[in-house]
Parts: sequence; structure tokens; C-alpha cells
Amino acid sequence: VKKEEIETINVVTVEDAVRYLPSMEIRRRYIGDPNGVISMRGNGNFQTARHMLFVDGFPLHSMLRTRWNGAPQWNFVAPDEIGSINVTFGPFSPKHSGNAMGGVIDIVTRQQKSGSQF
Repeated sequence: VKKEEIETINVVTVEDAVRYLPSMEIRRRYIGDPNGVISMRGNGNFQTARHMLFVDGFPLHSMLRTRWNGAPQWNFVAPDEIGSINVTFGPFSPKHSGNAMGGVIDIVTRQQKSGSQF
């Protein structure tokens, strides 16, 4: 998912950027729920530990917990910071460990322009 596609979808949260991909479901129990659990390729929402979420190579998923208490920490990245999102469906990606039975979501943030300041 490229930055231009994210802008046309008009995302409010990071989950909105990947929610509409095929074979992907992100479920929240109520409005404002901080725990959006992932379901990819038919794995249930109670198997969150079987999917991996990275931001610039840093893991935001929990390998030990499942269900809502093990949901990825989506709020560590704002939608405006996203440069692109790479989704790998299926298990055992050579780039990532074998725990990703459903797939891997890899968010790449935008690079800051040289010379710019906060």
C-alpha cells in the first residue's frame, strides 16, 4: 500500500490503511478500543499471536499473548507518518521468523527531508 493510496482512502487510524486489503480483518470491540486484533487468511481473531506487525523493523506485536490483550500496539504510529505498508500473506516469510502463520504487516515510515527541523 503506497502513500498515495492511503491518502485516497482517507484513513483515520493505522488499522484503516490495511483493513480493506483482501484476506484481512481488523476487529475492534467498541468505538475507541485501543486493541484492534488482526485476522489474516482465515485465522480467527483469537489467534493474534500468529500475525506479525513491524514498523521500520521494530515489532509491535506480542508473540506470547492472544486475543485482545495481545493485540498489536497500533497507536505507536500515526497515519501521517506512513510512507508505505508491505503485507506478506502466508507463513514462514524468509525475512521474518516462522511465527507468522497468517502473514506479516510491515509499515515503513516516511523519511524526513534533510535539513528540515521539528
